[in-house]
Amino acid sequence: MRLASTGIKLHPTYYALPKRIDRSAAIDAPDADGIDQIGSRMNPPETIAVTLNWRDLDRTRKCLRSLLSERGVSRVIVSDNESDGALRAALVQETQLGEIVILENSKNLGFARGINPAIRAALAGDAKYIFIINNDAVVEKGAVASLVELMERDENLGLCAPLIINTDKSVQSRGSKLVPILAGVRPMREGGRDPDYVTWAAVLVRTETFVDIGLLDERFFMYWEDVEFCLRASGAGWGLAVCEDAVVVHELSASGRSIGSKVRTYYVASLVQFVSMRSRVWRIGLLVRIGKLLFARILQLDPRGVLAVLSGIKTGRRLSRSPGQGRPFARP
Repeated sequence: MRLASTGIKLHPTYYALPKRIDRSAAIDAPDADGIDQIGSRMNPPETIAVTLNWRDLDRTRKCLRSLLSERGVSRVIVSDNESDGALRAALVQETQLGEIVILENSKNLGFARGINPAIRAALAGDAKYIFIINNDAVVEKGAVASLVELMERDENLGLCAPLIINTDKSVQSRGSKLVPILAGVRPMREGGRDPDYVTWAAVLVRTETFVDIGLLDERFFMYWEDVEFCLRASGAGWGLAVCEDAVVVHELSASGRSIGSKVRTYYVASLVQFVSMRSRVWRIGLLVRIGKLLFARILQLDPRGVLAVLSGIKTGRRLSRSPGQGRPFARP
């Protein structure tokens, strides 16, 4: 399905899903270019999972299979960037998995603009939690239930992340602390508490958190949008936690590798924009970070890399002057 640039309305039967609270006043309906709903279940799930696909059919199918085998997850919403219909055609053969909703975007919208419509669609349902996961990640059995259990024990938690491991079983992330003077993050060690930031490679978010503070800032194409959201959430009083009883295997940067040198531009642009929202200490740290990035590219005789960093700086400065998108605040 395709629509003009003005966007697409959800299928009427999807609008008819019961609502636990009226979220429509706070969060707009999905703005993807197309939508398909595959499969069905009578009872709305407590947890709705959302993921983003970009030219990665095999990994997305593995991700969906792991999600729909989880207790409490009976609906997955997939936002399909630069869709050519291949994902829809493949998944229509797998309706026995459970309910799958596909939102099709004619362009590659990046992460924030790509995943926000899926989150909006999830907010139109009756779930208490939304589980966001990268399509190149696989949930180990019982992970979502463990995350939900921890969130149920503490109503002040707004986000809860699993232990994320690499394919070789080494730890990839258990949350991070921010280091402003270096404009970066420091991974937390085992047993660490109160992370400043949890990666959205996999994270469970309470729906009220989205209603309270809005969605991801769509000025970020890739990277740092999840850090900004975490700080916005904690600033509004929501707690963050990591549940190491829940495990997700993430094939780090599997989709990013196919983009090539553009990744560096995206990363630097997002970093510059993120720092523009922070204190002066972050700005000092940015100079240090950019200097290291440029020095590394020069040392490796990589002129394309140098140009990518400089392009990222220019783009980030431009975006930092534009109004934020996807962040409707909805406090009463």
